Amino acid sequence: MAEKDDWKKQLPYIGEYELGIHKTPVKKLADILASCTIRQLKSFFYSYNVTNKDIPSKKAELVSAAVKLITENCAQFLMCAGGINFDFYKQYLNCRNTETGVCNADLYVPDPKDYEDESEIFMYIMKSGLVKIFLQKGLLFKFDVRNGDELFVIPDEVYDEVTTHIKKDGTHPFGSMYACKEFADTLLSLYGVLTVRDFKILWETAFPEQKMTREEIIEFMKFSSRDNDVYNFHENKNILSHILLDEEQAQEILDDRKLHTLYVPSKENLLNWFEDSKNPDTDDAFNSQGKFEFEYKNPCYIQMKGFLEKARKHDEDSDEILTDIMFYIKDGFRMNQVIEILNEDYELTQTMSAKEAEKFFKIYQELNNSTHLWVNYGSSPNDLSSQKTHDLRFFSSPVPVMQTPPNVSPFPKVGRNDPCPCGSGKKFKQCHGRK
Repeated sequence: MAEKDDWKKQLPYIGEYELGIHKTPVKKLADILASCTIRQLKSFFYSYNVTNKDIPSKKAELVSAAVKLITENCAQFLMCAGGINFDFYKQYLNCRNTETGVCNADLYVPDPKDYEDESEIFMYIMKSGLVKIFLQKGLLFKFDVRNGDELFVIPDEVYDEVTTHIKKDGTHPFGSMYACKEFADTLLSLYGVLTVRDFKILWETAFPEQKMTREEIIEFMKFSSRDNDVYNFHENKNILSHILLDEEQAQEILDDRKLHTLYVPSKENLLNWFEDSKNPDTDDAFNSQGKFEFEYKNPCYIQMKGFLEKARKHDEDSDEILTDIMFYIKDGFRMNQVIEILNEDYELTQTMSAKEAEKFFKIYQELNNSTHLWVNYGSSPNDLSSQKTHDLRFFSSPVPVMQTPPNVSPFPKVGRNDPCPCGSGKKFKQCHGRK
């Protein structure tokens, strides 16, 4: 294997390769680099995409050039590589001992399966990727001392360079993990399931000055998935999914939307929705599970909420019913199927008069048609029906508004993921359950 292709194995590195500097820790960058091997020194140049022809061959020249390379690029790397790196690295700056350069935080945590404490799991997940990035770029160095301990040092020159930029530029806008997480909360109500590609497109539409690499987004998804009550993260597919979805349901949504393209709102709309999700003017912006409901300003959603509260005589289950309705609509359920489920769980229409039932069906159909559907990749049926494109025939049309209740499904007891009774071999939801 070519030396450049194998550069990561030469780093003084936590994790897979366990290569550290086997000398007494020092805090001056030149002294630290002088403790590295020639191959390790070259690896820093490769990490900054310097070509072989521009890398010195002698060690003294390598050390001098590496000091210049790291100090000139470390702060810019943190600022441009994304808020995740910047926000996390600041934690190390804050815990750095000024006398020794050693980080006081416990940077090594064993396998997260051995822990239940959220903060310890968080530290493990973050270190698994981002600490390696800091080591690759010379922002952090790992020393293996004789008693088996590991010490992590931020060199004086790197500390001074980065803190100078922090003081000059202030807090990195939208730079924290939690801002990314809040942005994902808004998007998941709109899309249900996000892949790495989806999140990258939408994030960079909203914040074009804050580019994120695929690796950073995956680290963010791993960070977010530590809260099992909010997300499911499937590492092999890199999916961030809505609270009510399991892996099979998430994959079904991805399959259902293959004939659609990602609905990409304008930067202005994305930023407005993001701010609204963080600071809504009413508690009605959150569903019965406490999660942001993107459609809460939709007039049809408001009308359905009021109707249910009145029909259920303000019982607490009206909010639960509305949450279920929104999930079924976004996930592409047929209205007949939804009504059957709601009747089984809540005896919904069974307690209504004929006039109330007719009103409910009308509101439901209008809500369905105006809601951004997960299975439509974020577009509403009304949006798709208005598109003047040659492939309009592929899109789901709005449900026609009926004046009478719909007929009962011919397969009332068939599960959504069960084989369709018609014998097609497809799942019910992909056959008669969707027609």
